Amino acid sequence: MTAATFDAGIPRIAFIGPYGVGKSTAIRAVSDISVLGSEAGISQGRGEAGHGSDKHLTTVGLEYGEIRLSAQERFALFGLPGQDRFEHMWRMVLPGAMGVLLLLHAADPLDVFRVWLDRVATHAPGGNLVVGVTRAQAEGESALQRYRTLLTRHGARAAAFTLDPRVADDVRCAVMTLAAMQSTKLRYPAVNA
Repeated sequence: MTAATFDAGIPRIAFIGPYGVGKSTAIRAVSDISVLGSEAGISQGRGEAGHGSDKHLTTVGLEYGEIRLSAQERFALFGLPGQDRFEHMWRMVLPGAMGVLLLLHAADPLDVFRVWLDRVATHAPGGNLVVGVTRAQAEGESALQRYRTLLTRHGARAAAFTLDPRVADDVRCAVMTLAAMQSTKLRYPAVNA
């Protein structure tokens, strides 16, 4: 991997989702360059309840990587922090994103999914959406089906599948799905969760 400077002309994909879901891990798994990051240590008592409680670092700014799918297809990968206090960063990256990879834990309640769908609809209306369900070993297909049902109810044309953010092939598949959606102009309508 080599470092690169950000080229504003290449399409960007935003990796979003709750705290501790694996956004940084996913970008590192597939980036063709050294990932530029902004992780900081979690202060005592500062970690958020629930997932990722064993985390020692958290993203406090943007993360940047790049992936080349072919000689003609190169994408900028932006990781956004999941905490509400960083919403200003979502407003900077999401409106111009070619696609959004929303990562969610299989055990997350549907209310969490609705909140993130609303954020996507607000900050990236008309973009491409892939939902990657992580930690799906125990929940399996039932968790995935809950997310797909909610997407269908809201008229969203979006792909949803299980994904391990540590596995490059899983993350690459999600990126390739977003690229295919873009090339065929399959876009999801604004979703009101």
